[in-house]
Amino acid sequence: MKKNTIKKIAKEKSVYNKRRMSGPLLVAFSAAWPFIVGGQAYASASLANQQAADGDGASDVMYLSPSGVPYEIPEKFLPFIKDGQIQAFLSGNRITTEAWVNTPVDSDGDGQKDRIHVKIVRPVETDQGTRTPVIVLASPYNAGLAYSPNHNVNIELDSSPHAEADSQSLAQPALENPNPMQRLKADAESAVRARAWIDQYFLSRGFTIVYADSLGTAGSSGCPTIMTQDESIAMASVIKWLGGSETAVDAAGRPIAADWSTGHIGMYGVSYDGTLPKMVASLAPRGLDAIVPIAGVTNLYGYYRSGGLVRAPEGYQGEDVDIYMKILSTNAHPERCTHLIDEASRAQDRATGDYSDFWAQREITPQRAVAPALIAQGLTDDNVKVDQSTLWYQAMRDQGVPTQLWLHPWAHKDPIHLFTMTDAWVTQVNRWFTRYLLGVPNGVETEPSSVIEQRDGTLLKEASWPAVNAEWLTFYAGGDGATAGTLSTEQVSRGGSVTFIDDARIPAERLADAQSDAHRGRFDSPPLRQAMRISGAARATVRLTFSKAANVTALLVERLPDGSGRIISRAWADPRNRHSLRHSERVESGVPYDMTLMFMPRDYVIEAGHRIGLVVMSSDNDYTLLPMAGTQLTLDNAGTSLTVPLVKL
Repeated sequence: MKKNTIKKIAKEKSVYNKRRMSGPLLVAFSAAWPFIVGGQAYASASLANQQAADGDGASDVMYLSPSGVPYEIPEKFLPFIKDGQIQAFLSGNRITTEAWVNTPVDSDGDGQKDRIHVKIVRPVETDQGTRTPVIVLASPYNAGLAYSPNHNVNIELDSSPHAEADSQSLAQPALENPNPMQRLKADAESAVRARAWIDQYFLSRGFTIVYADSLGTAGSSGCPTIMTQDESIAMASVIKWLGGSETAVDAAGRPIAADWSTGHIGMYGVSYDGTLPKMVASLAPRGLDAIVPIAGVTNLYGYYRSGGLVRAPEGYQGEDVDIYMKILSTNAHPERCTHLIDEASRAQDRATGDYSDFWAQREITPQRAVAPALIAQGLTDDNVKVDQSTLWYQAMRDQGVPTQLWLHPWAHKDPIHLFTMTDAWVTQVNRWFTRYLLGVPNGVETEPSSVIEQRDGTLLKEASWPAVNAEWLTFYAGGDGATAGTLSTEQVSRGGSVTFIDDARIPAERLADAQSDAHRGRFDSPPLRQAMRISGAARATVRLTFSKAANVTALLVERLPDGSGRIISRAWADPRNRHSLRHSERVESGVPYDMTLMFMPRDYVIEAGHRIGLVVMSSDNDYTLLPMAGTQLTLDNAGTSLTVPLVKL
């Protein structure tokens, strides 16, 4: 980030057209109000002292937010701050209105610029002259979902049908919820419910809440192009309207201004609702001063692919970009998006799984982002996988943007719904928005940047994540992997190999448990002498020979004293992409290939007496395509190892 500087604003008017600070700060902040520049405390001279120094009892200094918007002193309904948190100080009564925000985007190509529909819930006190910061809850789920069947996954890796006419032999075993649409609707409804507390909690604390329909959904025109620049720009237009630099109309087509907004905006959401804040932040629109993305996607390729493989998010076998576009096309004219869906069906390339410009256009980079980010992620979330949040967190920290990461051991959840985290999470979200939307120097930027829920429900706070004291330890495969081979930190007795047969009908959990099986290779370390904590992303290196191209799946396992296995993390790769994700290569029968598989990051404790295990298999019933059984793979011990980031406890 650029070095902070204090900016003097001319007395005749702020260049940002904001009200001039003309008196001492009367709200219950601290008596010493720092200069706020770029959203960070610069000095601790009191405002009164600064005014005295200016000689006329009025300050010329504007305190700038992370996005460059001056903070202003309220003139009515003065807020009350306690312990760095905004307290309820308004009545909680509301005014609800609608608007359609103009955008520069024409995503459906109908010749008309798209508009984003918003529902505004603001305190009644805004009709009496008070202005408020705004929290935007953007979502594609406000009108529910349209229906679309998923792609057939009972096919070969190149998308060709099974050789046998009757492919029912590879039908998936019964699942708790075999209908992906039912699960997606449940997840969408959960995301909408998860944000309800924001409205109930923050309205009386002096915030306006804006519900925004993302592009092509509900009341917004255009098409849901899924994480494209068009979607980002369209939603950023809402931020600009709230800051006074974009226009909107009401239901009658009359211009409507957000004159009740201070121009300081935050965003909050879970899943795709948590993806949209990242998308908007990547454009750095003026006014976006804080985001709280929970289980938000960063790159769409990593959501639907792994190492070149077509790999589904957990619970959504057969879903892909074109399917998602169909089910989100819930506005009045979904037919206008048919051509874009057809283009996505071709460009997403389920035949090779290769990375391409289609995917590059759906990768959200934080290089321009300045909005401080409070990020939350479930460590067992295999829908939106952990690296979607941790990589964003690390990139934001690298470029100096205040960022904090909260990790919990659950799946696709908002911490508000985890009883062990609820109170602490509500407090931190309050403090985050108090700091960056109100400009109150409560010190959140100086706190540890990672918070990890432990098994006993306590919260471990550390300077960064992964843990700085994690050490890489490599285990080398040996012994008979058909039963239970060994993992040793010494490269001895590494000869031998194990041959196994792909059978997509067998769940990974069964193969992780099996004492002996013809469908996987298994290797275990000796029992640990002391408890060890995995902090970060482990990786496996394998040397495999194939009878033909096949899925490759690796399981990182905790082996319990009774021999059963708990899957800690999974990794997937396509041998056709062994050199490049952009270009598939032929797999020659009988030729050994070295591959590296990256596991999803984890923060996980393995108890003393338990063992670390590696299982290598082919198709993963829950995630990969399900080819006909029978492909033979041979794993060479000499080229196989497991490297894990470990902290001794």
